[in-house]
Amino acid sequence: MKNSILILTLLTLFSYNSQATHGVGGDTRFVQTGANNYDLIFKVIRYCSGATAPTSLTNVHIFDNVTEGLITSITASKDSSVNVIIGDACYSPPGLCIEEHYYSASLTLANNPNGYFALWQTCCRNNPLVNVISTGNIWYAQIPDPALTGGNDSPKFSNYPRNGFLCIGKNKNINLSCTDVDGDSLVYSLIQPLADTSASSGVRPFVPTSYSVGGFSLLTNLGPGSICTINSQTGILTARPTQLGLYVIAIKCEEYRNGTKIGEVVRDIQIAALSCYNINISAIGSDLGIISNHSGGTFQWVDCNNGYAVIPGETDSNYVATANGSYAVIIKYGACSDTSNCYVINNVGIEENLIFKNISIYPNPSSSGLFNISLISLIEKEPITISIFDVVGNLIQNKTFYSTQEINANKFDISEATPGIYFVKISNKNTLYTQKIVLAK
Repeated sequence: MKNSILILTLLTLFSYNSQATHGVGGDTRFVQTGANNYDLIFKVIRYCSGATAPTSLTNVHIFDNVTEGLITSITASKDSSVNVIIGDACYSPPGLCIEEHYYSASLTLANNPNGYFALWQTCCRNNPLVNVISTGNIWYAQIPDPALTGGNDSPKFSNYPRNGFLCIGKNKNINLSCTDVDGDSLVYSLIQPLADTSASSGVRPFVPTSYSVGGFSLLTNLGPGSICTINSQTGILTARPTQLGLYVIAIKCEEYRNGTKIGEVVRDIQIAALSCYNINISAIGSDLGIISNHSGGTFQWVDCNNGYAVIPGETDSNYVATANGSYAVIIKYGACSDTSNCYVINNVGIEENLIFKNISIYPNPSSSGLFNISLISLIEKEPITISIFDVVGNLIQNKTFYSTQEINANKFDISEATPGIYFVKISNKNTLYTQKIVLAK
């Protein structure tokens, strides 16, 4: 039943493709074949079930990069097509297939210190789109003076990634990087997708595509509560959508030689967010301890407040925080991986106003399950409660004392509990102190 619902959702999401006349995205680049000779290559990405791709791209315009004066207009002819079946080791979306169509044109450009840029545009994007309004889009690339020492090819974006889909509520990395035959330094950034503009004038900055209402912006490209970032050095996109649909993502790759920017290319693509595979893990716990509810696989805890950065050495199913924050666990299970929700920790090492001091809990670890607690309270007349919890917040023991002498004379017995990590909370109306203990049988 679950699979039937999933397939129905996908069919609903992509049912418009059979009637679509517009592309999924693409990019363009210059390849220098001689001192002043270039091939201009376009990659046009469409759904396999969409309308037939054009046999040529007309009205491709070349402009001066500074004056923005029109240099020439050309037509790019179709060279080849490639089908890309979308899916990864964990999940293959049924019926989701991408076509990459390649077009090229040869041209000659005079030496020009200003450099050049190429522009081709379409009238419309596919519908329905979640994060942007459906408008036209632009294929754009900029190159330096043809006389640049050593010549220059534009950076080349990788093919549409086979794992080019997102999963609701799951972190996913997608390679959207470029290669550069000249060895230039490449810098990546997310930009607001570009809409169509007047190709006859070539005026920049280009008109951006408007974001949809509901909290979408360049910083929240996939909507409120989502993640969408790109590593500026590697071109790896990290994304975590919160709702189904098609999203437009635009990436700019700038190339630098000897510290000077010499060109850039832009890729504009649509990526689907789906209800796909789910290892069904979550992070649950109490003030200090978190445990995954998943058994099997390998574990890696991460810091949600620091871009899901790996916490070195934390590879157990349990994690004990050393600082307040928000934490999650990544589980690798065979060829698949999944990321839990983030669990917020607020009570690490709280000891307000020094009402308690000289706190000692021993032996720790304890093989017998018996623990001694020694402390000094600066307000002796105030009741002190000592509670022991397991890592998921279940209360194991709870006692109230009216003097530190009572506490110091008491032995706390959890010998019937399962070996593992527990937490002792010492509190009065003003103060909370928490410490981890270990029952090791």
